[in-house]
Amino acid sequence: MTGPYPQQPQQPQQPQQPPHQQPPHQQAPQPGYPPAGYPPAGYPPAGYPPAPPPPAKRKRGPIVAVAVLGVLALCCAGAVVNAMTGGDDKKPASSAASSTPADQAAPTKAAATKAAPIEAAEPAPTKAAPPPPAGPKTLLTLKGSGIKKTAKFKTDSDWTLKYTFDCGGRDGNFQVYEYTDGDLSDVLVNELAKKGSDSSPSYSEGEHYLQINSGCKWSITVLG
Repeated sequence: MTGPYPQQPQQPQQPQQPPHQQPPHQQAPQPGYPPAGYPPAGYPPAGYPPAPPPPAKRKRGPIVAVAVLGVLALCCAGAVVNAMTGGDDKKPASSAASSTPADQAAPTKAAATKAAPIEAAEPAPTKAAPPPPAGPKTLLTLKGSGIKKTAKFKTDSDWTLKYTFDCGGRDGNFQVYEYTDGDLSDVLVNELAKKGSDSSPSYSEGEHYLQINSGCKWSITVLG
């Protein structure tokens, strides 16, 4: 074998032409269409019902007029009602805007002051006056003449003997002895006179009885 094949000379390249852009296909009107004399005479055939006529358009003029009249009537009625109910009570906007917060708060405070109930002052409770001190109780009462011994009685540490005597215009002796728990404890009275009356305190506590020695008429009372 011999060396490589001899190379053939290359042909010069022709510049590529852009593809031919054809205009969009348009169908040309065919001459003589529609044919003369179409539609044929006598079409549609006799007795065939004709096509219905197109529906008539509704006229909106009367409806719009009625709606406008209704709106005007409502506006007039509202104005009359407003004038009858409280149109005069409304204040101008300038007057309401010119009022200050202090002026608006004043009626509120006045109303609150009037609404607050006035509470009547309760009378101060009166203290009941303390009961008067109880007087001494009568423990014994006795009347007589001559010598006599009383019944027994009980006392606290503070009691009193009240007495009177009358010897009928002459001098006489009047004596009262106190016995406590069976023993002589004191001589409460020892007088020599025509008559007399007095009281004698005693401070002995316990069970007592009295011994009266006298030639006169007398009466005694024990209080304790």
